[in-house]
Amino acid sequence: MINLHKKDRIAFWDITWKQLGIGVACYFVAGLLYWLALWLSSDMTYNSWDQTIINFGLKGLLSLPAYWVVFVLCKQWPLSRQLWLHLLVMPAFIISWFFLFRWVADQFNIGYLEGPGLWWDIYIPMLLYMIQFSTIHAFKYYAKSMRQQVLTSELKATALRSEMSALKAQINPHFLFNTLNSISASLPLAQEKTRELIAHLADTFRYALKASETESVALKDEAEFIIKYLTIEQQRFGNRLQFAVDWPKHLGAVNIPPMLLQPLVENAVLHAVAPSVQPVHIAVTVDEDEDKLHFTIADTGAGWQQASQHNGMGIGLRNTARRLEQQFAEIVQISANHPHGVIIRFSIPVKEKIHA
Repeated sequence: MINLHKKDRIAFWDITWKQLGIGVACYFVAGLLYWLALWLSSDMTYNSWDQTIINFGLKGLLSLPAYWVVFVLCKQWPLSRQLWLHLLVMPAFIISWFFLFRWVADQFNIGYLEGPGLWWDIYIPMLLYMIQFSTIHAFKYYAKSMRQQVLTSELKATALRSEMSALKAQINPHFLFNTLNSISASLPLAQEKTRELIAHLADTFRYALKASETESVALKDEAEFIIKYLTIEQQRFGNRLQFAVDWPKHLGAVNIPPMLLQPLVENAVLHAVAPSVQPVHIAVTVDEDEDKLHFTIADTGAGWQQASQHNGMGIGLRNTARRLEQQFAEIVQISANHPHGVIIRFSIPVKEKIHA
């Protein structure tokens, strides 16, 4: 299965490595300052490099499971709960380092603090833990804020492009419809099939114009538009294109974003039907499950290898994926159809189910 948000996973690991880099830098700087303080306080005669490496190296290593618990295992937790979690993880980190450092130091005959000085071996690890993870939380918040700004900018750009498309579509659209009506009226009765095809074409243009002027359309209208679109394409490809469109009729009045299915169906026609010499079946289905509508576009073409190599097929597919991410935080998934073909799936939340 292909997740179209591969770059999002790359971004996640990029942020993760940067966060771990912050931890490494924290202990490197702290260790360097610790070594320098001991060296200078001894009139530059005491070189504590071995003690420093073991001391701060163990702190750095033990911070990894702490990081995993807070930022990987509990990454979905809100910030407030993660901060409370630190109250459990930090003592475990300090205690683990305290006894492990002493055990390793004994193996290498390296000295460590005893008596009243023991408190420094509690205070210093606690201070470093707080500095390290406060910095990581701050960086995480900054990265999230920057990503949100990018998504907001992309959404504004998408809205602007949609507005420009709407303005272009409004430039005397009646001229196109009147021309199609004139062509249809000039056809003899024997060309009734052609007349119906022109009527379908006019309907698709009207729907596209309507879609550019509204933020939502009824599921029934979108499904019927897809049927007319595929009917037109069927005239082009003949028996090479077979299709079926199925949706819950009792949810026909539910509002969905306009032109949500057309780019994906067009993608199937372009990459499954056009290159094939054998009949290809395209099935568009909509299912309901609790508070979501689940959409599936499946074809029996030979495009899976191309999809798996290029992480998706076509600009329309990528634009739809970005649109779903921005509006609903949903993803588009691509998987292989059996015995051959491609299946595209996605879901959108439905706030209120309106029964037709």
